[in-house]
Amino acid sequence: LALFTVFFWVFYNQTEGSLLLYIDQYTNFSVGSLTIPATWTTTSFNSLICIILAPVMAAFWMKLSKKRKNGDLTMTQKIALGYILLGIGFLVMAIAEIVRGGRTTASLSMMWILMFTLFQSLGEICFSPLGNSVVSKNAPPKYLALLMGVWSLATFISQKAAGYVQGIMENLGTLQVFIAIPCILFVGAIILFACNKKITELTD
Repeated sequence: LALFTVFFWVFYNQTEGSLLLYIDQYTNFSVGSLTIPATWTTTSFNSLICIILAPVMAAFWMKLSKKRKNGDLTMTQKIALGYILLGIGFLVMAIAEIVRGGRTTASLSMMWILMFTLFQSLGEICFSPLGNSVVSKNAPPKYLALLMGVWSLATFISQKAAGYVQGIMENLGTLQVFIAIPCILFVGAIILFACNKKITELTD
Protein backbone atom coordinates (compact mmCIF):
# COMPACT_ATOMS: atom_id res chain seq x y z
CA LEU A 1 0.00 0.00 0.00
CA ALA A 2 2.90 2.35 0.70
CA LEU A 3 4.14 1.65 -2.82
CA PHE A 4 0.79 2.73 -4.25
CA THR A 5 0.99 6.00 -2.33
CA VAL A 6 4.12 6.87 -4.33
CA PHE A 7 2.30 6.79 -7.66
CA PHE A 8 -0.71 8.70 -6.35
CA TRP A 9 1.34 11.57 -4.91
CA VAL A 10 3.76 11.71 -7.85
CA PHE A 11 0.86 12.54 -10.15
CA TYR A 12 -1.11 14.55 -7.60
CA ASN A 13 1.87 16.84 -6.94
CA GLN A 14 2.06 17.88 -10.58
CA THR A 15 -0.33 20.70 -9.66
CA GLU A 16 2.62 22.31 -7.87
CA GLY A 17 5.09 21.73 -10.71
CA SER A 18 4.78 20.81 -14.37
CA LEU A 19 0.98 21.05 -14.47
CA LEU A 20 1.01 24.44 -12.79
CA LEU A 21 3.46 25.70 -15.42
CA TYR A 22 1.17 24.36 -18.16
CA ILE A 23 -1.90 25.93 -16.58
CA ASP A 24 -0.18 29.28 -16.09
CA GLN A 25 0.98 29.36 -19.72
CA TYR A 26 -2.13 28.24 -21.56
CA THR A 27 -5.13 29.23 -19.41
CA ASN A 28 -7.09 32.45 -19.67
CA PHE A 29 -7.44 33.72 -16.11
CA SER A 30 -9.19 36.96 -16.99
CA VAL A 31 -12.63 37.57 -15.50
CA GLY A 32 -13.66 40.97 -16.76
CA SER A 33 -10.93 43.36 -15.68
CA LEU A 34 -9.67 40.95 -13.01
CA THR A 35 -6.82 38.50 -13.59
CA ILE A 36 -6.95 35.53 -11.21
CA PRO A 37 -3.64 33.99 -10.08
CA ALA A 38 -3.09 30.47 -11.44
CA THR A 39 -2.70 29.03 -7.93
CA TRP A 40 -6.24 30.10 -7.05
CA THR A 41 -7.63 27.52 -9.47
CA THR A 42 -5.45 24.72 -8.09
CA THR A 43 -4.20 25.19 -4.54
CA SER A 44 -6.90 27.54 -3.20
CA PHE A 45 -9.82 25.83 -4.97
CA ASN A 46 -8.46 22.45 -3.85
CA SER A 47 -8.42 23.59 -0.23
CA LEU A 48 -11.94 24.98 -0.51
CA ILE A 49 -13.28 21.74 -1.99
CA CYS A 50 -11.63 19.66 0.75
CA ILE A 51 -13.13 21.87 3.47
CA ILE A 52 -16.61 21.72 1.95
CA LEU A 53 -16.72 18.10 0.79
CA ALA A 54 -14.78 16.31 3.54
CA PRO A 55 -17.78 16.32 5.92
CA VAL A 56 -20.03 15.26 3.03
CA MET A 57 -17.75 12.32 2.22
CA ALA A 58 -17.55 11.37 5.90
CA ALA A 59 -21.35 11.33 6.09
CA PHE A 60 -21.47 9.25 2.89
CA TRP A 61 -19.04 6.64 4.29
CA MET A 62 -21.04 6.47 7.52
CA LYS A 63 -24.33 6.03 5.67
CA LEU A 64 -22.77 3.40 3.41
CA SER A 65 -21.38 1.51 6.41
CA LYS A 66 -24.88 1.20 7.85
CA LYS A 67 -26.32 -0.13 4.59
CA ARG A 68 -23.61 -2.68 3.80
CA LYS A 69 -23.14 -5.86 5.79
CA ASN A 70 -19.35 -5.48 5.79
CA GLY A 71 -19.36 -1.74 6.40
CA ASP A 72 -18.27 0.88 3.90
CA LEU A 73 -15.50 0.37 1.35
CA THR A 74 -12.27 -1.22 2.52
CA MET A 75 -9.13 0.89 2.69
CA THR A 76 -7.85 -0.80 -0.47
CA GLN A 77 -11.03 0.06 -2.34
CA LYS A 78 -10.86 3.67 -1.15
CA ILE A 79 -7.27 3.97 -2.36
CA ALA A 80 -8.36 2.50 -5.71
CA LEU A 81 -11.24 5.00 -5.84
CA GLY A 82 -8.75 7.80 -5.21
CA TYR A 83 -6.70 6.50 -8.16
CA ILE A 84 -9.77 6.50 -10.41
CA LEU A 85 -10.86 10.02 -9.48
CA LEU A 86 -7.36 11.43 -10.01
CA GLY A 87 -7.17 9.58 -13.32
CA ILE A 88 -10.45 11.14 -14.45
CA GLY A 89 -9.02 14.53 -13.58
CA PHE A 90 -6.07 13.96 -15.90
CA LEU A 91 -8.42 12.76 -18.64
CA VAL A 92 -10.12 16.16 -18.31
CA MET A 93 -6.71 17.77 -18.88
CA ALA A 94 -6.14 15.52 -21.91
CA ILE A 95 -9.42 16.75 -23.42
CA ALA A 96 -8.42 20.33 -22.56
CA GLU A 97 -5.12 19.82 -24.40
CA ILE A 98 -7.00 18.55 -27.46
CA VAL A 99 -9.29 21.59 -27.28
CA ARG A 100 -6.24 23.86 -27.06
CA GLY A 101 -5.20 22.48 -30.43
CA GLY A 102 -1.56 23.52 -30.22
CA ARG A 103 -2.31 27.21 -29.71
CA THR A 104 0.46 28.96 -27.83
CA THR A 105 -1.77 31.68 -26.40
CA ALA A 106 -3.55 31.55 -23.04
CA SER A 107 -6.80 30.32 -24.56
CA LEU A 108 -8.02 27.52 -22.26
CA SER A 109 -11.08 28.21 -20.14
CA MET A 110 -10.60 28.12 -16.38
CA MET A 111 -13.48 25.63 -16.22
CA TRP A 112 -11.13 22.88 -17.44
CA ILE A 113 -8.76 23.58 -14.57
CA LEU A 114 -11.55 23.81 -12.00
CA MET A 115 -12.98 20.50 -13.23
CA PHE A 116 -9.56 18.86 -12.96
CA THR A 117 -9.10 20.25 -9.45
CA LEU A 118 -12.54 18.95 -8.41
CA PHE A 119 -11.66 15.36 -9.35
CA GLN A 120 -8.17 15.74 -7.90
CA SER A 121 -9.62 16.94 -4.59
CA LEU A 122 -12.20 14.13 -4.47
CA GLY A 123 -9.39 11.65 -5.04
CA GLU A 124 -7.41 13.26 -2.23
CA ILE A 125 -10.37 13.04 0.15
CA CYS A 126 -10.65 9.30 -0.54
CA PHE A 127 -6.91 8.66 -0.36
CA SER A 128 -5.16 11.07 1.98
CA PRO A 129 -6.89 10.36 5.34
CA LEU A 130 -6.01 6.66 5.16
CA GLY A 131 -2.23 6.87 5.52
CA ASN A 132 -1.42 7.11 9.21
CA SER A 133 -4.66 5.40 10.22
CA VAL A 134 -3.83 2.35 8.05
CA VAL A 135 -0.41 2.01 9.66
CA SER A 136 -1.51 2.67 13.24
CA LYS A 137 -4.42 0.24 12.92
CA ASN A 138 -2.58 -2.65 11.30
CA ALA A 139 1.09 -2.45 12.28
CA PRO A 140 2.33 -4.74 15.08
CA PRO A 141 3.07 -2.49 18.10
CA LYS A 142 6.82 -3.16 18.07
CA TYR A 143 7.01 -2.18 14.35
CA LEU A 144 4.66 0.80 14.51
CA ALA A 145 7.36 3.51 14.48
CA LEU A 146 9.30 1.71 11.75
CA LEU A 147 6.27 1.33 9.49
CA MET A 148 5.23 4.94 10.09
CA GLY A 149 8.70 5.77 8.76
CA VAL A 150 8.13 3.55 5.72
CA TRP A 151 4.89 5.41 4.94
CA SER A 152 6.68 8.74 5.31
CA LEU A 153 9.52 7.46 3.12
CA ALA A 154 7.00 6.65 0.38
CA THR A 155 5.77 10.24 0.55
CA PHE A 156 9.35 11.52 0.34
CA ILE A 157 10.04 9.36 -2.73
CA SER A 158 6.89 10.64 -4.43
CA GLN A 159 7.88 14.25 -3.77
CA LYS A 160 11.33 13.61 -5.22
CA ALA A 161 10.05 11.71 -8.24
CA ALA A 162 7.38 14.32 -9.04
CA GLY A 163 10.06 16.71 -10.24
CA TYR A 164 11.13 14.37 -13.04
CA VAL A 165 7.71 14.39 -14.69
CA GLN A 166 8.44 17.83 -16.21
CA GLY A 167 11.33 16.33 -18.19
CA ILE A 168 9.14 13.43 -19.27
CA MET A 169 6.46 15.87 -20.47
CA GLU A 170 9.04 17.73 -22.55
CA ASN A 171 10.28 14.50 -24.16
CA LEU A 172 6.99 12.68 -24.74
CA GLY A 173 4.64 15.61 -25.24
CA THR A 174 1.93 17.05 -23.04
CA LEU A 175 -1.03 15.15 -24.51
CA GLN A 176 0.80 11.83 -24.36
CA VAL A 177 1.59 12.39 -20.68
CA PHE A 178 -1.98 13.47 -19.91
CA ILE A 179 -3.14 10.17 -21.42
CA ALA A 180 -0.38 8.01 -19.91
CA ILE A 181 -0.98 9.18 -16.33
CA PRO A 182 -4.66 8.12 -16.12
CA CYS A 183 -3.78 4.83 -17.82
CA ILE A 184 -1.23 4.14 -15.08
CA LEU A 185 -3.72 5.16 -12.41
CA PHE A 186 -6.53 3.02 -13.84
CA VAL A 187 -4.24 -0.02 -14.06
CA GLY A 188 -3.20 0.62 -10.46
CA ALA A 189 -6.87 0.77 -9.45
CA ILE A 190 -7.54 -2.57 -11.18
CA ILE A 191 -4.60 -4.14 -9.32
CA LEU A 192 -5.86 -2.76 -6.01
CA PHE A 193 -9.39 -4.06 -6.60
CA ALA A 194 -7.95 -7.46 -7.56
CA CYS A 195 -5.85 -7.56 -4.37
CA ASN A 196 -8.62 -6.20 -2.14
CA LYS A 197 -9.75 -9.54 -0.72
CA LYS A 198 -6.23 -10.71 0.11
CA ILE A 199 -5.19 -7.40 1.68
CA THR A 200 -8.42 -7.28 3.69
CA GLU A 201 -7.74 -10.78 5.00
CA LEU A 202 -4.21 -9.75 6.01
CA THR A 203 -5.37 -6.63 7.83
CA ASP A 204 -8.54 -7.88 9.55
